Amino acid sequence: MRFRKRNSQAATGPVRSLAIICRAAISLQDGRSARHGNIEDATNAVQEILETFIFWKYSESMGALANTIVEAGWQDRLITDKTLIGLLGPGDARRYGLVNRALKDGSLVRLKRGLYTLSDKYRTTPPHPYSIAQALRPGSYISFETALSYHGFIPEAVYEIASVGPGRKSFEIDHLRFGAYSFSPVAVNPYQFLMGVDRLAFEGSGTALIASPLRSLMDMVAVRRTEWQGLSWLTDGLRIEEAALVSFTRKNFKSLSGVYKYQVAKDFLASLEEAVFAMKTTSEMDLLRKSGERFLAFERRCYDWSEPRLYG
Repeated sequence: MRFRKRNSQAATGPVRSLAIICRAAISLQDGRSARHGNIEDATNAVQEILETFIFWKYSESMGALANTIVEAGWQDRLITDKTLIGLLGPGDARRYGLVNRALKDGSLVRLKRGLYTLSDKYRTTPPHPYSIAQALRPGSYISFETALSYHGFIPEAVYEIASVGPGRKSFEIDHLRFGAYSFSPVAVNPYQFLMGVDRLAFEGSGTALIASPLRSLMDMVAVRRTEWQGLSWLTDGLRIEEAALVSFTRKNFKSLSGVYKYQVAKDFLASLEEAVFAMKTTSEMDLLRKSGERFLAFERRCYDWSEPRLYG
């Protein structure tokens, strides 16, 4: 028997195999050499039915994982393999299949292996880059220029999310869609890693840990092992305003006094504290002087008005 060849792209893999089985079944059922036209028509009909069914099943599966995540109310979360196991059960094959289909149809975006986010179509708000950094390196916190920019201490925009990470290795992740992330270790004493670090919550976009302004600055000093060069390194080099520096309190400095291992960081912290409070004293003296001048000027005006005035 000869069969008319169909489009090779339409009938491949499981479809072709099932079509061959159907041909054999028809021949066996007839028990004889059936008419060529009847077998060919029946085979073509079976192929068309199978192709339509498989296309329908594939279309149905597009977005299936995303819809499951949305129904669970986790559309704005960052999704891990542990999250997917909780949603889909422990079956690896089914989970891998759904993830791969979601990645292909664009409903799921991979941040790194085992970490995903839904596409903007399914989220109510885009993921915050600080939350992404926290998920890329669990246990890390935002610091360095990124945190200083967040707190308004430096005027420049920061295009890389810089964090301090646990451990001893530095690494970077450059994501095509969500930007660049870097993680650097800082040598600190035991139980001091999160001193001067606060937790931020972003509406609909998770949470992240971020260093205080003084901790961010001192992390930079500790990583680069920068020696004290006077306030000009801060005001001219980093362009930190003096008004921002004088906002540091004794409590801020005391809380970080036992954090860093290297002596160069300890010396820098002590010198910075001395310079900041010398600047504060100068500012207070200037303020008192200006206040005194204003008071004397006010007294003179009062005295002048108290004198009798004659108008002729």
